[in-house]
Amino acid sequence: MMLEERYRETVESGMLYYIRGQQTIGVPSSSVERRALVVKRNDVAGAIHDILHKEKMKLPDLISDKMSCNYCNHQLSCSLAFKSFEGKEPAAHPNPDILQNNTDQLKQGHLDYFQKYSKLCVQEAQVSTTSAKMPWDDSCKKHGNLTLESVTEKHGFYHKFTTAAPFNTRTSFVSRGDYIIISKDDGTAYNICAGFVTALNADHFEVYVSDVDLS
Repeated sequence: MMLEERYRETVESGMLYYIRGQQTIGVPSSSVERRALVVKRNDVAGAIHDILHKEKMKLPDLISDKMSCNYCNHQLSCSLAFKSFEGKEPAAHPNPDILQNNTDQLKQGHLDYFQKYSKLCVQEAQVSTTSAKMPWDDSCKKHGNLTLESVTEKHGFYHKFTTAAPFNTRTSFVSRGDYIIISKDDGTAYNICAGFVTALNADHFEVYVSDVDLS
């Protein structure tokens, strides 16, 4: 189906390679299998749409086939998402032993970190098609010079900036959740690092950067 979409040609069959027997055979594509794949694709696409646009952190319903689940390549990430986002107990999982095997060693702090990291990834995906904002350029100097007041380290670095002149958060040049590039307003350094605005007030705002401490 992906080949058809890319090359605009009909693909009647695919190739299946058996590693153990080192055999390659042709596999015809039936309308029933295509229909099932389209349904599953739409389920995944709908879940991704809800995650990106509604911030509804929930994946499609799990299958009850233990064999398919046991050999799935996404078993670990699926179990982690089930345990952290939905916060359900193993009894609610179709295959509780698989969930326990993947997540029993995790503490609540690990789950909290995964939730926060995933939400930051969602925010980055939401702005991936647009340019990052640069609050330190000439167009923003009318809001007052920004000064780094403090840095708090917790799974990354939270930088608190203050401004000399208060600004209206409703009409501000930057909003909470924006992905921004940090530079110096005197022009001596550009694109030092990038991060997300996690808090915004009339006289200060906070920027999360995963790997850079600006202090």
